[in-house]
Amino acid sequence: MRRSFQWILLCALIYGGTSVAQEQTAGDASAKASEEPAEKVEKAPAKASPASAPKSTESAQSVEAETDDADETEDGNEVESPEDAYLAKEVHSNSYFRMDLSGFMRAGYQQVFQDDQSPDFVGLNDGFYLESARLVVDIEGRRLSGRMSFDGGGRQFDAHNTADGRTNVELLDAYFDFLLVKGLVFRAGQFRPAFDLEAARSRRDMYFTRRALYHRGVRNVEGYNIGGMGLVREQSAALRYVRDYGAIDVDFETSVSNGVSSLEPLNDNEAVAANGRFQIGFKDTLTVGTGARFNRATTGRSPDLIDQDELWLTADVQYVQRFGSYEFGLEFAATQRKIDVIDVELEPSRTSRGYHASTRLGRGGFNLVYRFAEFDPTFEYSNPSDPQLASAYDADTLVEHTMGISFTPQQGPLTLQLNFTVADESVERAYSNDRLDALVQMVF
Repeated sequence: MRRSFQWILLCALIYGGTSVAQEQTAGDASAKASEEPAEKVEKAPAKASPASAPKSTESAQSVEAETDDADETEDGNEVESPEDAYLAKEVHSNSYFRMDLSGFMRAGYQQVFQDDQSPDFVGLNDGFYLESARLVVDIEGRRLSGRMSFDGGGRQFDAHNTADGRTNVELLDAYFDFLLVKGLVFRAGQFRPAFDLEAARSRRDMYFTRRALYHRGVRNVEGYNIGGMGLVREQSAALRYVRDYGAIDVDFETSVSNGVSSLEPLNDNEAVAANGRFQIGFKDTLTVGTGARFNRATTGRSPDLIDQDELWLTADVQYVQRFGSYEFGLEFAATQRKIDVIDVELEPSRTSRGYHASTRLGRGGFNLVYRFAEFDPTFEYSNPSDPQLASAYDADTLVEHTMGISFTPQQGPLTLQLNFTVADESVERAYSNDRLDALVQMVF
């Protein structure tokens, strides 16, 4: 019995020693296998980021650098980097996006100077105002990109010639772009169709506190209200071609849209508006542009609906020349809109026309600016049956002279602007409504 027990104990010791040796051998092999990739990583040269890569991609590049060590298969063979894999995704290229946030805020003070001839509502609400609190979300992929923008400074007034209203948060842009071929993009969603020069310039890039008179019209308590000829954001679809040919830059867009403001839930009829703009630039000195728009609009309330055809035309030219540390700029733009009422023969057709000419002298962050703008809402019209209406049409021409200074420090996100506007009306309806505007802008 004792001999049998000793035999069993000896077998157990032999078996246990063999198992321990096998485990140690497996552990050594595993440790060696885990050490080999580390040696390869240490010896592998680091990837150099492209010299032309923008600073905004530094964070993305650092993330890729952190994950480069894992870009190996199980057998240790290297595979393509995340950048190469992304470029190879022809079908799934829209599964990769990068999101950028930007925006700006514009806050100001306005004072309107009135006299005894001024209407009661003019000059009674001087004070501070928030013009824009813009947040822009840009989403970019290889072929598919998009933009959403919101503004907390949207002002809605209850009626013409009043200060009563409210400030709202509004959705401005909501569209996507799909790159068809180099330089050609298809766009769909909510955006402002390309048409005139003033609309093509973002508020954050303006040298004046307000857009030109004929574009924005006369609003709230600045004077007798009248709508301008600038396009608003609409539900639209467009093809845009932008190409740099070295000495020449070409920018062309053609679109169809509802023809009504994006605040309207649906189109006003079954027709769509056709819009287009073509712009060509020569060596960053001379830029010439032109645009057109046709819209079959429906006004009134059902069942008393009236159809009218609207034809819009615009042309503009910009010239910039540098003299040492100074920069001199000239600009001219004109817009015309003709409205023909279809359903009512006695309703007069009319043509609105406006233009502006401006000049700028800049050095560093300082810019001295001057703009002359004229707006005639009834430049031409068919003879109305009402003599008083004809007299009013003859006396509604508006003129503004705007002088100002704009300062943007070379380092920093702030812009300071000060404008003084002299407003002139026809002798028959002249009154005082000159105004002073001071504005501060922060870009982020």
